[in-house]
Amino acid sequence: MLKKVLERFQQNPIKRTLIQINLVTTGIALLLASVILITDEMVSFRRSLIDNLTIQAKIIGNSSVDNLLFNATIEAEVDLASLEKSKSVAVAVIYARDGKVFATYHRDGVRNSFIPPAPQGDGYESGINRLSVYRQIFLEDARLGTIYIE
Repeated sequence: MLKKVLERFQQNPIKRTLIQINLVTTGIALLLASVILITDEMVSFRRSLIDNLTIQAKIIGNSSVDNLLFNATIEAEVDLASLEKSKSVAVAVIYARDGKVFATYHRDGVRNSFIPPAPQGDGYESGINRLSVYRQIFLEDARLGTIYIE
């Protein structure tokens, strides 16, 4: 196959061959640049989703400190219900210090299929169609619980 391509180039005038080489080189450069830009956009978008969920976890976690201290489950669920405005949040869970579920939020249609995962330290997990964030809730140096948002 390479032999046929070389024969074809030898049959063309030099000007035409140079133009073809230029077009192929430019096409490859544009394709490579496009792949790099698309990859960068995907990484940036994912990072912004992680940052957004982390900020929401911090806000809800900070507002849940009193709820955890005074065992106010209903108020904690009201705090979690504020996440319904965020279209990217399907589930949220606040865990008490002992790791037991303290309060939950489920977007409509998610309640039956969701099993709360075990609480973890600060961080995130990602899958093909999901992203979840864990954030510990502290009052000064005492850990009161953990929040999970997916």
